[in-house]
Amino acid sequence: MEEVDQPEAMQLANHQQFINWESLSKELEKVTFELNTLTYRLSHDFNAPLSSILGLIDLIELEHGDIASQYLHMMRGRINRMRDIIRDLVYSSRMQNQTSVIENADLSTIIQREILELSDLNNYHKLKINTQILGDCPIKTDLFRLRIIINCLVSNSINYANLINKKPSVKVQAKCSTKDLQILIKDNGIGIPQEQQLKVFEMFYRGTHASNGSGLGLFLVQKAVHQMNGTISLKSESGKGTTVKITVPNHFS
Repeated sequence: MEEVDQPEAMQLANHQQFINWESLSKELEKVTFELNTLTYRLSHDFNAPLSSILGLIDLIELEHGDIASQYLHMMRGRINRMRDIIRDLVYSSRMQNQTSVIENADLSTIIQREILELSDLNNYHKLKINTQILGDCPIKTDLFRLRIIINCLVSNSINYANLINKKPSVKVQAKCSTKDLQILIKDNGIGIPQEQQLKVFEMFYRGTHASNGSGLGLFLVQKAVHQMNGTISLKSESGKGTTVKITVPNHFS
């Protein structure tokens, strides 16, 4: 058997170390870019709704009656937008730094809790949210990231509901097996045009200027799914609604 002399062995080791460092450097550059972009965009997104709130408060002080009520409604919308931005910022930061922790999960409780947390959204009481749990098996998964996925997807469905529709609705369906967990979020909202569907998972992408979201929701969902070694698919038709399907491993054994 041919022996590798010491200089050659050191050269091979150094080469492997260089490859490892190069890979790490590229990953670090990617993370740094995302954080820099996040900081720049959020500095603008925080200031815009705060300025709007201050302006609306000034108007309320001058007006009375129904007009004041309209302004208060607008204020609620601005505040909710700011809360969404803060939420997504926290999610993004924690997902980058928090390692995966696998825990036992009560699927029904998790879904109901995340839906209830969205009850302050303007459209929440204007549509019907249906939940369905299929399969009766123990679940063990990354609860932190699962909650992000459910929260962001249901939030999107509520925010982009088609209120012209006589029966605006969101369906949240979960199906479990000993192998995996499937989450289906289906709505009959405004939908996503075909030409935009490849871009919706990009950081800060907003389909329209009228969008009140942070532009981080679907980006965070996709990132959480990938960190859980899962898959995600999206089907949507403009004016008819959107369906997002998530499949992640069930670690229960």
